[in-house]
Amino acid sequence: MDSHFQESGTAVSDTIVNDAGGHDFSKTVGMRGLSEEELEQYESERSGKSTAVVEGGSNYPNSTQIWSKTSGAGLDETLKIRSGQVSGDSHITSESTDDKADYQIVEKLAEGGMGTIYVASQTSLDREIAIKTLKPLKPREQKTYQSQGRLGQVAKQRREMFLSEALVTANLVHPHIIPIHDLCETDDAAPFYVMKRVRGIPWDEKITEMTQEENLEVLHKICDAMAYAHHNGVINRDLKPENIMLGEFGEVLVLDWGLAIPSSVSDRQRFASPSAAFGAGTPAYMSPELWAGPADAIGTWSDIYLLGAILFEVVAGFAPHAFPDPDPDAGASALWVIIDNVVRENTIRETDVAGELLDIALRAMAAEPQERYSSVLEFQEAIRNYEHHEESRRLADRAAETLHDSNSDQNGYEPFQKAAALYEESCNVWTENSDARNSLRETRLAYARMAQEKGDYDLGLQIAALEQGESFTSLSSKLKQSKTVRNALKYATVLAVLVIVIVGAYSYQQYQEIEAANGTIGELNNTLVETNQKIEDAELLVDEAVSKAEVAKSDAARATSDAEKATRDAETKVAMAKQQVSDAENRVMDAEQEAQEKVKEAAVKVADAKKLQEKVEAELTAKEKELLQEGMKLKTAQADLEKSKTELKQSKKEVADSRAELKKSVADLEKSETDLKASVAEVERSKKLVEDLEKQRVRGDYVVRNAAIASLIRNSDYTTALTRVNALLDAVRTEPDFQLLSEDDRNEYMQELEARQNQLRRLTRNVGSPIQSQAVSDSGRILVWGDSEGRITVWKTEPGQTLPENPFRELKVEGHVSQVHITSDEKTLLAAAGRTLHVWNLSTNTHSAVDHHTADVTAICLQSDVVISGDTAGQIYGWDLVSREILWSVRISAAIRDFALMPEANILLYAGSRGDTSSDVLAYQLSENNRDRPQRLGQLRFPRGQSQPPRKIQVSPDERILVLSNSRNGSLLVLQRRTEDSLSNRDRFPFEHVVDSGTQSAPRMHLRPVNDIQFTPNSEHVVTASDDRSVGVWRVTDGAQLIAVKRMEGHGARVNSASFLSNDGSLVISAGADRLCRFWRPENYDQNRRALERSFGLEDLHAPQQGKSLPQQQPRDGTPNETVSQVTESHQYLLTALPNPADEEPDYQILNAEQQRQRGALPTLQISPDGQFVVTGAADGTAVLWEAKTGKAVAGVKAKRRSAIDFEEGHDFNVSRLQFVPPDGRFMLTTGYDGNLCL
Repeated sequence: MDSHFQESGTAVSDTIVNDAGGHDFSKTVGMRGLSEEELEQYESERSGKSTAVVEGGSNYPNSTQIWSKTSGAGLDETLKIRSGQVSGDSHITSESTDDKADYQIVEKLAEGGMGTIYVASQTSLDREIAIKTLKPLKPREQKTYQSQGRLGQVAKQRREMFLSEALVTANLVHPHIIPIHDLCETDDAAPFYVMKRVRGIPWDEKITEMTQEENLEVLHKICDAMAYAHHNGVINRDLKPENIMLGEFGEVLVLDWGLAIPSSVSDRQRFASPSAAFGAGTPAYMSPELWAGPADAIGTWSDIYLLGAILFEVVAGFAPHAFPDPDPDAGASALWVIIDNVVRENTIRETDVAGELLDIALRAMAAEPQERYSSVLEFQEAIRNYEHHEESRRLADRAAETLHDSNSDQNGYEPFQKAAALYEESCNVWTENSDARNSLRETRLAYARMAQEKGDYDLGLQIAALEQGESFTSLSSKLKQSKTVRNALKYATVLAVLVIVIVGAYSYQQYQEIEAANGTIGELNNTLVETNQKIEDAELLVDEAVSKAEVAKSDAARATSDAEKATRDAETKVAMAKQQVSDAENRVMDAEQEAQEKVKEAAVKVADAKKLQEKVEAELTAKEKELLQEGMKLKTAQADLEKSKTELKQSKKEVADSRAELKKSVADLEKSETDLKASVAEVERSKKLVEDLEKQRVRGDYVVRNAAIASLIRNSDYTTALTRVNALLDAVRTEPDFQLLSEDDRNEYMQELEARQNQLRRLTRNVGSPIQSQAVSDSGRILVWGDSEGRITVWKTEPGQTLPENPFRELKVEGHVSQVHITSDEKTLLAAAGRTLHVWNLSTNTHSAVDHHTADVTAICLQSDVVISGDTAGQIYGWDLVSREILWSVRISAAIRDFALMPEANILLYAGSRGDTSSDVLAYQLSENNRDRPQRLGQLRFPRGQSQPPRKIQVSPDERILVLSNSRNGSLLVLQRRTEDSLSNRDRFPFEHVVDSGTQSAPRMHLRPVNDIQFTPNSEHVVTASDDRSVGVWRVTDGAQLIAVKRMEGHGARVNSASFLSNDGSLVISAGADRLCRFWRPENYDQNRRALERSFGLEDLHAPQQGKSLPQQQPRDGTPNETVSQVTESHQYLLTALPNPADEEPDYQILNAEQQRQRGALPTLQISPDGQFVVTGAADGTAVLWEAKTGKAVAGVKAKRRSAIDFEEGHDFNVSRLQFVPPDGRFMLTTGYDGNLCL
């Protein structure tokens, strides 16, 4: 089954007993499945149990637009159901014989207890849809309900439920609810509705394989659909993974609405369907009120329970309700009691899983509806919150991994910074994430402690300030204390320096003051000395005056006697002396007084100076110890300073040396700069050269790829050529390499490629899959294809015209279609695919399969209304086209390869083979009515050992000649019709025997086996299709011989079929394994091919190049066709040939690989330098080394015999060039038109 529609089976006869006798509680059930007695027994066993009714109702505004507004009215009375015609194989197929019904059944897709789903085609829009039908009751069920008198009631209820499901689903237009296109009924009132065809798989088959995130995404889409349904007044009641479809392209669809009911109690009372009652749903997921009722207790909260049950399964891996195995001997009521005991009590299975998501599921599945989420939206919001919380947990996990993986000693602060940032973001996403919050505190605490250890007290305090608590308070105190101690030490050091500076300055000031005081004392001492000197001078004057007085007294005494005159003079002098003495005494007294005052003044100053000196000495004494200590430090600092001065001198010297070195480096740098500029210029030139080389490489790549395409064109492989043209065109447009070219170059390339692309598209048509078989009607108006993927395509055309854009009919079957046949009236198509035969009525577009054969069918034909089919086991059946009944059979010992029918003579010929060694071609006479077993006429006789396994057999429409192909080579046998006189009772085979007439082969046109042979209706032309990728057109002479008209090449793989589309043979259609069909007009083939080759620059390939070896052709009779000479270095002729007669075409079948020969024309030839060996390249892709003297194929210089095909198979197509490699010629190089080069 290629699509997974599921039908829940919500029928009256629902059961959870599976085919194996076990019980599947994940299937939908209903109380309607119990008989009245079982229901009464069940009610008595569950008496006393009840479920509370919820007050209020849904939180969604109810809409009654979907259900009937008329109290008690059924949907049959309110809905206008139109008539619809259905054709095909189903129980609702209409009796109408119209050519086009509204819907055509393709195949059955799924089946449940109540309905059947088909894949169908909507003829009005030519699209594939799905049809759901109401499945008829089984005979056993009809009998049961008939005996209960409920058959009519049950039938009405089932129809009402079916219409309800269609009505509900159609009115719920939502992306996640499957769309309903139409509701119809057939002529016999069988209802069906049309819906979208969805390819996918049920969720329950994928739920355990999907991740939790993927499952939650699906659940969100289901919630969106259910919120929409609740808003529109609909309760589903049967939500479960099995009813959810996951499409191929991401679609999520809620499929089954068979148990849906209105959310409004009043609507439910007016709604006539029995599905509105309780007791229906899936036991593994049901809520208590869905099982036990009453109906008023069911509401939107019931669907919320089911959504919670699905979420439980997503988390735990299984459904929430589990049930014990019931007693196999107990009745159905016992099974219902088991369900009642679990569901009514809301018993949830235990699970090892725990967490927030499971809590959400359990709240949604609360036994009391009031305790559940109030709406689907609230349920969704809880899941979304969990998803946010999950993101928070993920961030916290990353933070923990960061700390765990780091080495803090080596990484420093970085791990703590990253982890703290992740924890902080985790807390921002989910503020209530206590784990992340605690981890953030621990991380910050460790971060701050590391800062403390490293002495980064400010960083530590900054981090600690972000948190509160005893640990952070204590750490902050320690950080502050450490910071204070560190600051105190810092201040002490600074203070010490300042004290040294200040004391030094103060000491210097005091020293200056002391020096000034000492100067003042010195001045006072000098003044005192001067005063003392003056005193001494005054005393000297007094002494002098006294001395003079004594002299005067002495003179007076001595001069007393001199005269009294002298006395008065003496008295005067004495008076004058006394006056002088008095004056001297006065001066002495003044000098003493002045000296005393100065002495006093000096003493005051001395006292003040002594006090100042004592004060200074006292202060100096107080600071002495500290100054001594600081002096020691200063001495140490001075020593360090001296050391630093020494180091500074050394550094200055090093700096000087460095400056000298730097000057030298600058000079070198300037020189390097000059050299660099020169190098840059050279690099720029190199870059330009590289760019030019890159462009040349890209152009070369284009030329090489174009040459490969040209080689494909040369070998007529248009399929691969078109593919490579498309690829090269895309490369020119998009690949970075081609962007190196100029826009003009790229435009030129694109224009060239687009022109070639259009040319190739005109010659070919892609059909999607390899065509295995092809048939054309007698009138030429119907063409049929059967391909390897089981697709049968019918085309309508006019004789001589190509196919239209779109096919007339298409049918898909299982297996590859090996045979197709169209009846003469063009109304019926026969096809074989594997062991199955298919009969397709093209008028009514109805199809049926016939399984008569046990082996693959290989041949079919039609005589009147009798189909003849044969298979690989040797079984031939004749069966009626209408009734499909077998009329007769023939069993042979050979595998059937093909049939050929002679309608006028009423003779059947078959070709068969036993293994791969023999050929059986026999003729049977059909009875007059074709319904009796045919009689054997005779067998085609071959010469002993010359029969080859047949592949295709065909008789001309005028029944004059028989043409056969074989499975080994491309030869054709052409046998003429025997005259009546030449027939005998023992041998009435209608055509000449090969053993009697010799080999009646047509001229060899194909290199490999022929897969198809077809005549024009007038028997004048034949077309053949071959494994060698060619199509051949032949003319039938009056003497019943085949003359080759044209060999046409243009397929990339074997050609499986070829037919004429015109009675005069002017238009041929072929199809092959390259997924292409081609239309040929033989008279224009050469002209068209040369035009195509010219467009690819291949016009010179048809003429030999000067100095190159030419094709050598060897006719059957051994006479050379053409004079061509090839000589060694010693001028010894090795090969010669004679001219070819002008009126004969050359025979291209030169050599046979199975007999150490090559197949096809030899386009090239080379001779070894020593003249001992000749190497040839052939059209079959082989290169063979020959010994020049003996002409035998060899594999090396030792002349070891080996088959040519074993020696080399390196090329797919013709070998174009060969060359021995110098100097000794031990190696050989070959090139082919397939673009390969082999050594």
